[in-house]
Amino acid sequence: MTVVPAGKPVPATLLRRVFSPAGRQGRKSYFTELVLLGVVGVTLTAAVTAPGVLAALGFAVRSLPPAWLQPLSGVIQALLLTLAVIAGVRRLRDAGLSPAYMFLLLIPFFGLFVLLALHLAPPAPGAPDHRGLQEKRPDPDASVVIGTPETQTSEREQA
Repeated sequence: MTVVPAGKPVPATLLRRVFSPAGRQGRKSYFTELVLLGVVGVTLTAAVTAPGVLAALGFAVRSLPPAWLQPLSGVIQALLLTLAVIAGVRRLRDAGLSPAYMFLLLIPFFGLFVLLALHLAPPAPGAPDHRGLQEKRPDPDASVVIGTPETQTSEREQA
C-alpha cells in the first residue's frame, strides 16, 4: 500500500492502478480496499439520508441536506461500485480465474456468495506478481545437483 505524505500530490501511477482493471491484486489489499470503499459508501449514505429519516420520524432536525446532494451522492455511489468491480477483476485475475466471473453479481444473493468464495482463492502459481515479475517456485520434480562441477551428480543418479 502506498502512503502519500501530506502536502504532496498523489502519484499518477497510483491513480492509474486504482482505476485500471489491468494487473493483479492480492487478497489482503483487495479486502482492505473493499472495506475502505464500504466505509466511504456507508458514511456518505448516512450523511445524506439520516437527517431526512430523522425528520420523517418526528425528530427536530435543524436543516436538511441540500437537494443537489442526493444526485451527487448517487454518482459517488456508482463510482464506488465501479471501483469495487475493478478491484474484483484484478483479484480474480490474481487467482487465475476469468474476470467474467464478476457477472455473478447479477444473480441475487447466490452470486455474491460464490464470488466471495472465488475472491478468497489463493494466488495462481507461476503467474506474474503485481509488479509483473515471474514468481519463482522450486520445481518439485527437479533433481538437486550435489558436488563440485567436476563431480556433479544428481540425487537420482546416486539412488
